[in-house]
Amino acid sequence: MAPVRLPVVSSVLFALCAAPAAGFPLIDSSEETHASVCIGSSDTAERLIEICGIALSGSGHTSEELARMEESLGIAYYETDRLEEARAVFEATLARDPDEDRAIRGLGWVLHDKGDYAAASDQFRRALDISASAAALAGLGLSLWALEQIGFEGLM
Repeated sequence: MAPVRLPVVSSVLFALCAAPAAGFPLIDSSEETHASVCIGSSDTAERLIEICGIALSGSGHTSEELARMEESLGIAYYETDRLEEARAVFEATLARDPDEDRAIRGLGWVLHDKGDYAAASDQFRRALDISASAAALAGLGLSLWALEQIGFEGLM
């Protein structure tokens, strides 16, 4: 057996140990942009927070693109239990466009999870007035149930 040269072994060990620290690139396709990945919500919530943050720091986005990126960011914060940050994103969207139903729904879910069922049901009703959605209807039903304004007796 031939002796292994120390520089070769140390190079291999360095490569193996350094690889996890480097992590994965945020975008691994030349056809994707931070905005397209953010809008597509095609990554984990933790990574979407970083990707959407980068995308939103850019300029030249349409109002629809901004709303969709903010929705993705707000949902990513929501999914990682960062409810105050999610709320801030949804409220910022609504300050720009008070009728943005995705932000209204998102705010409704944040309020629901914080236990403010009356305010959540108001947001879900607003969202349903703008656009019918299963998510808003489910949120309204759960909020009203938590407020004991409706029951589900006999449904099961």
